[in-house]
Amino acid sequence: MSVLKPSSGNGQPIITLNSWAAIAAQGARIAGTVEALRPTRYTIRVQLANTEGQNNESIFKEVKKTILSAAGVQVLRSGDIDVIVLDKAAKDRA
Repeated sequence: MSVLKPSSGNGQPIITLNSWAAIAAQGARIAGTVEALRPTRYTIRVQLANTEGQNNESIFKEVKKTILSAAGVQVLRSGDIDVIVLDKAAKDRA
């Protein structure tokens, strides 16, 4: 149940809500959209011979010998390997 009070000077009455149902009926107030921040990933696509059947850890060790700033690898269906580096400078050096 809401209660009307006298206006605050602008001609509009002030409405006071007295029940939880009345508050819930108003709906949620959204101040702004919240989006998760995704970190920027820099990748370098490489091809290595004889990687079929190897796990990601052994492939990563081989890649790390050449690209010292490698943070991870992802083997693609095509057989190519995406090497993940942490910053753009590392990508430019590789």
